[in-house]
Amino acid sequence: YRINKKINFKNYKYLPIYFAVSLIFIGFVYVIVPIFYSYDKLKLQKNICKNYKIECLIKGKVNYNFYPTPRIKIKDLIIYDLSKKKNILASAENVAIKLSVINLLNKYKQNFKKIELGNFEINIDVKSLKKYKNVFAKKINSIPTTFTKGKIIFFEEKKYVATIDDANLNFTLEEDTKES
Repeated sequence: YRINKKINFKNYKYLPIYFAVSLIFIGFVYVIVPIFYSYDKLKLQKNICKNYKIECLIKGKVNYNFYPTPRIKIKDLIIYDLSKKKNILASAENVAIKLSVINLLNKYKQNFKKIELGNFEINIDVKSLKKYKNVFAKKINSIPTTFTKGKIIFFEEKKYVATIDDANLNFTLEEDTKES
């Protein structure tokens, strides 16, 4: 009761609005700061490909976007075949790696939530299906991956077998399950 007499709350009626606006501003600055980072392609390649235990190469640019969610955008990602390092297993023109909001300011500790590969092309050798299965049979902790607007090409040695056009895939790998 004494506090009410000493402090005139009518002078502070806009305080909740100031508080809300300052929280929104701080949140916006937190999400926008990674725009100023320069992402090293080699370190990013290692972070992306170590989860799948494969080799990949980033040929294009690497950028950060904060809208609609924080993400790293990559142009031209190439993934090499597991056995023959010179053969290209997959390539994607547009790759978006969604980032977790936690540790967003530390570029070395950013957590990947999901990988989206757009305009992709996957080359699968029918005779090597067991090799592909063995890689995914190992218990690896991978990031959920989405493939959109691409094609899957099947071949046997160097002979063309079939193509799946306009393919969309969702790939999740957990401890005891593989789902695609």
